[in-house]
Amino acid sequence: MGRKKGKSSNPSTPSTTNRSTVKQETPGVGGLVQCHLCHKPMRRKNLKGHMEVHADKTIHCDEPQCDAVFSSAKALSRHKMTKHMDVSLRPFPCALCYKRFLNNSRLEAHMRTHTGVRDATCGLCFQSFYSKADLVRHMKGIHLNIRSFTCHLCNKGFFRKSHLKEHVSTVHVQMTADEDDDGAAQGSYQCRYCKESFPSRTTWLSHERSHSGTEEQRALCMVCGKTFSRPSLLKKHLEKHNGPPS
Repeated sequence: MGRKKGKSSNPSTPSTTNRSTVKQETPGVGGLVQCHLCHKPMRRKNLKGHMEVHADKTIHCDEPQCDAVFSSAKALSRHKMTKHMDVSLRPFPCALCYKRFLNNSRLEAHMRTHTGVRDATCGLCFQSFYSKADLVRHMKGIHLNIRSFTCHLCNKGFFRKSHLKEHVSTVHVQMTADEDDDGAAQGSYQCRYCKESFPSRTTWLSHERSHSGTEEQRALCMVCGKTFSRPSLLKKHLEKHNGPPS
């Protein structure tokens, strides 16, 4: 009877193999499963949707004049809600100023602008913000000097897309008009590398940077975010911030 008892098994008790599988899938984070490609932990019900991120496919936004591309239908849907949805249709309205938001967390962050509560504090400079998202943007732009948006004309970097748009519209639109007049009077600008000619100094500079490869990425001014094709040009530029060497 002892041998028979040893062979019996409880259906509710996982076998050794199953226990091993469960242990592999749950990396000790509150019953979460882990993506085997990027190792990100998540709830089991979200894993299938997450795997679309790794699928080798591209989905184009079909809105007019939008060339955004995404790897999953979920990402496309989120983009459309954020960028293309009519603001009046957003489901979470502010009771004080009637602005509308996509989700409750954004509404709650907005409400702090009315109450004055800033509970997201930077651990480096102790500046406070209304939301964690504002704090993350602050950390990237101020302390980590991450410039995710780069001007294709002068390579100056910005950590907000709105700052880049403002830069292009205020600096390069007028600059291009002025330089086109100069080009008409003085002749076209010629590339030093391939001898191709351009009608304005702006387009000429943009083209010449295409010959500089990744070198320009290493010549970044940590003060203003401007990049240069050669370290010697960066050194000369830094004199504007620090003054010429004595």
